[in-house]
Amino acid sequence: MKQIPRFWARTTGEKKGDLALHQKRVEVKRSQPIVEALFEDAVVLITGAGSDILSNQAGIRVELYQGDVSGEASVKGMIGRCVDLYGRIDIACNNAGISGGSARTSDLPVRDFDLLCTVNQLGVFLCEKYELRQMLQQDPALSGQRGSIINVSSVAGNCIIPTTPAYTASKHAVVALSRCDALKYAQDGIRVNCVSPSAVWTPMVSGAGLPQEFLDMGAAQSPLKRYLQPMEVANAILFIASPNASAILGANLPIDGDTDSVIACILAEKGCGQIFLGDSGLQSLQESRDKILSRHPSTRVFVKAFNRSEEAEVHKFFVDIMRVFERIDIAVNLVCQNQAPQATAEISLEDYARSYTVFQRGAFLIQRDLLRQMLEQDILPQSKTRGNIVNIVELGPTSSLADRPLSAIVANAIVGLSKTDAFDFAPDNIRVNCIAASEVLTTTSAEEAEKPASTSDVVPIDRGSSLHSTW
Repeated sequence: MKQIPRFWARTTGEKKGDLALHQKRVEVKRSQPIVEALFEDAVVLITGAGSDILSNQAGIRVELYQGDVSGEASVKGMIGRCVDLYGRIDIACNNAGISGGSARTSDLPVRDFDLLCTVNQLGVFLCEKYELRQMLQQDPALSGQRGSIINVSSVAGNCIIPTTPAYTASKHAVVALSRCDALKYAQDGIRVNCVSPSAVWTPMVSGAGLPQEFLDMGAAQSPLKRYLQPMEVANAILFIASPNASAILGANLPIDGDTDSVIACILAEKGCGQIFLGDSGLQSLQESRDKILSRHPSTRVFVKAFNRSEEAEVHKFFVDIMRVFERIDIAVNLVCQNQAPQATAEISLEDYARSYTVFQRGAFLIQRDLLRQMLEQDILPQSKTRGNIVNIVELGPTSSLADRPLSAIVANAIVGLSKTDAFDFAPDNIRVNCIAASEVLTTTSAEEAEKPASTSDVVPIDRGSSLHSTW
């Protein structure tokens, strides 16, 4: 009989995605020839494993490592400890996460939004960053690959779960990161994939304090009319991690320029008589205002510079708006961060934090105050709405996705936030939509804009070639 060394990590804290690492040696019997052949001598790292993962296994030696997936030093220590013990990492499954409570965006404290995105989103980013750095240094092993990374997203990474805007945004971000890195690191012999399970009956669900009707809804939405069992998810991960899936990368496996003035001019042409522009740069706002007035001199245009990442400044921005206008009928939020080309393994925590704080957190803060204002407004008889919110996000041209993971993470997170709020606020006659463009139209991107856009919900077995043409 042969022995397979494995390295496990599990969550031990309720809020921070703490870790405990285990050295696991499993005896593979003759009745398991497939597993023996596929994973012989493989080193596996798993974050977020259940606390009972070793309870029914014999002959186990345990190595504990207490840490936090959202802390860079902690993650570096985890990876370093694993390599010190085993010399490499063949398979990494980034599974640690938290669920949070149930609240609509208008009622969600920013600290709760930050917490969900820090553990579920930053945690996966940090783990993947240092897993990639290690795998790039090691020789190929399993069927010629240097390593395989599987990120655990959620069904909320593809669609929505009502009243979970932060959770949905964070899981959409995980899907985007997985696709970017699959494209970037394929030629290095590293496969990156993602799985998106529906509701799984784990302590994170049963102990989250969710109302019973919410739990019942989770089961009812599944065609199986029940929650998944952890082993059902594990079996799918086992296949994607194995050499049998050597041609699968970038899959998301479901288990179950001057654009502000252009938009404003279009609105003016459609009859909007009052426009309020806000952003961080006052000079660019004044230039936009001058362009609008040169074309539509009868339009009232107001500008105000503010910091979208600061809760108090965003709130004051909307207070100032309501001193000028009686209501907000249409709000367009443009999120284009123009990330310089940089791969995940090279991105600093400071760059990630700035991207998240300014663009993703900022989009949440703006949308939250917009929703709060619109909820107080009367329904307009002609449109039968209290207001319309449109988020515009830029992924960048598909050819550059591998080098712009931060842009993709933020864009997909805002897509998830928009979809959740569209569902949650439809009964209040507030419409929320999102435009996800390969590149926001400028004079240099017109040719790219002429190309047809497409999406895919299938699992491509194509060595990642579809990543060049679909998102």
